[in-house]
Amino acid sequence: MKQTKLTVGSLGLGLIIIQHGPYLQIAHLIKKGAAAPDGKLRPGDVLISVGYANVLGYTLQKFLKLLQHITIGTELQIQVYRDFIDIPQEWREIYDLIPEKNPPVTFSTPKYTEQTKDDSVTSSDDNEDVVLEKKP
Repeated sequence: MKQTKLTVGSLGLGLIIIQHGPYLQIAHLIKKGAAAPDGKLRPGDVLISVGYANVLGYTLQKFLKLLQHITIGTELQIQVYRDFIDIPQEWREIYDLIPEKNPPVTFSTPKYTEQTKDDSVTSSDDNEDVVLEKKP
């Protein structure tokens, strides 16, 4: 068992957590989050407790509800099991999907004008920005 204390920042704890069977497992540490510079948690660690809450058996949804009530600046003790179970293969390359590594690409739709008006149906008649994730 390993433990550390992390201060909740604007990126939360800086962890990407997955539901792995009955466990909550760290899939990745966000570079600019609280956990990465601390260096004590690793991908693959299974969460045991966060603050005073024993999170063994928590669903991801229940865990997220717990975190919603914790304010920025709160220091939390985190306990994990290390080398307990492997990260599922489909989650090992998750870092390719993290926004800090691949920023979203933004496109603007053209303005709709009276000159281009005809009887056809368009999907958007406004000038809204659309954010799409860049695929590797």
